[in-house]
Amino acid sequence: MWPPRPSSAIAIEKREGYLVEVWTWYAIGMVIIALRHVVRLRTVGFRGYHGDDYLSFACVLLYTVDSTMGYFAYYAGGNINVKPQQVDSLSDQDVRILEMGSKMEFVTWYTYPGFVWVLKFSILFFYRRVMQGLIKDRTINLLFLFCGLTWVALIATVSSTCRPFHDNWTVRPLPGEQCIFRAQNFYALAALNVITDACILIIPAPMLWHLRVPLWKRIGVTFLLCGGLFVIAAAIIRAALTLTAAPSVLTINIWGYRETVIALLAVTAPVLSPLFRPVFWKRGALFARPVDALHREAEEELGVIERRRRRLFSPRKKWDFGSSLMKTSYLSVKSSMRSAIMTTTTTTVRHVEPDVEAAALQTRAEGNQGLGGGDANGVPESGAHTGMDFITGSSLLAGSKENVNLSRSENSKNENTGDESSHH
Repeated sequence: MWPPRPSSAIAIEKREGYLVEVWTWYAIGMVIIALRHVVRLRTVGFRGYHGDDYLSFACVLLYTVDSTMGYFAYYAGGNINVKPQQVDSLSDQDVRILEMGSKMEFVTWYTYPGFVWVLKFSILFFYRRVMQGLIKDRTINLLFLFCGLTWVALIATVSSTCRPFHDNWTVRPLPGEQCIFRAQNFYALAALNVITDACILIIPAPMLWHLRVPLWKRIGVTFLLCGGLFVIAAAIIRAALTLTAAPSVLTINIWGYRETVIALLAVTAPVLSPLFRPVFWKRGALFARPVDALHREAEEELGVIERRRRRLFSPRKKWDFGSSLMKTSYLSVKSSMRSAIMTTTTTTVRHVEPDVEAAALQTRAEGNQGLGGGDANGVPESGAHTGMDFITGSSLLAGSKENVNLSRSENSKNENTGDESSHH
């Protein structure tokens, strides 16, 4: 019979509706991840994927293994179901089945923390993508390092607190509580989980409240990105209920699955926000070239212009009026491109992070007003470069050339008019 079950001499805990809830949570988690990829493919395409998008595939693998191991452990039981007075009366077949169930249960002590910490890394990648230019890379890198060290500390606790290692699934002789119930693992998991979540949540709240968007949007985005508060609450509740209740594999696992889906929803919710915008459901491609790629292209083109400037504007050369005009045009191009790059770093791909994009649009409008390129509402005049038109130097150079040609044509017209007047 598969999954294998021990004999009736072992009282394996059963709970009505347990498996239904396990696979319901699993289905909800898979739907959340699938919706994430639908949104990202619809908005940026596969080429626009970032670190948090790729980590979602690891989430699928870890969550699948975790749920499968919990399912088999439900039928096979484990050393947590064996009482000391029953050990000598167990058959060899029962011992093998119970040891197999204990191994499957012990595997979840690696898959579950792995899943939770992958979500932490995902939110850090999300911060790096959305808040580029608003948060120093050093801060994000330190958080990556801190989360990595806490994960190593947790895995070290799980792997080293029960010695010898095989006592984690030994049934005969029955090991101690540190190898069966593993209370020390719960304490380490709860403490490190809450600490890392708190550190991650400290970052976005001050930034969001300084964005130039309406108050209700700031409140909404704050709750959206700070859904980790629910994760912290779920982690504390799970630890409290697990440690205060009687030792039970079902109690341990079911609260783990609940916390898993809550954490997954909290991390994925900001990415799913375009689903609630009408433009997302319109027919046609919403693909846009990733902002990071455009930013790199702009930087490369700016570097090319810089190298040309060094060759053309050498102090050894003598300057005439034409070269001075070229220098003025170059400085105008360089200033416009640098301001465009700064604006681009604060934006994100359209329809993905709309509230952050709104703040960047307002900044862009203010820049247009400062340059005299728009009206009071930030709407550009005809012929002015706005938005992604400023992203490449070629368009700016073209605009500069047009201005130079226009000034030359005006000068020629004035000269012709003067000649005609003198002729008459």
